[in-house]
Amino acid sequence: MTIGVAFVLSLMVTVYEKRKPEYALGRLFLMKDETAKALKAMVVGTFIFAAGRITALCYSLNLISQSVYFASTMVTGEAFAVCLIYAFYKMSRIMKPTVHKEVNPLKNQRLMSLPNP
Repeated sequence: MTIGVAFVLSLMVTVYEKRKPEYALGRLFLMKDETAKALKAMVVGTFIFAAGRITALCYSLNLISQSVYFASTMVTGEAFAVCLIYAFYKMSRIMKPTVHKEVNPLKNQRLMSLPNP
């Protein structure tokens, strides 16, 4: 389930980038703090993924038991997916094109009639 959400969010980021690449890249650079948070989440997710691969290597060398291997694989896999979801969500919020509505200051005000001279 979680990896499916990460997949959908990654597709959204790809679509936003393909529609308006200059806009998307500009927003990434203008919102540096949010972009840095997303990239940090991807780095943390990569470390978690690497930890999962190290446990797989240890299992293949018969250094850890099967139950430890399965438990660590599930935990690292879900943690990796959560990091990806967070990162792609942040990226999609940054890169999503915004619609600017024209503001009419007289829209909510009553028009006052001018007094006769």
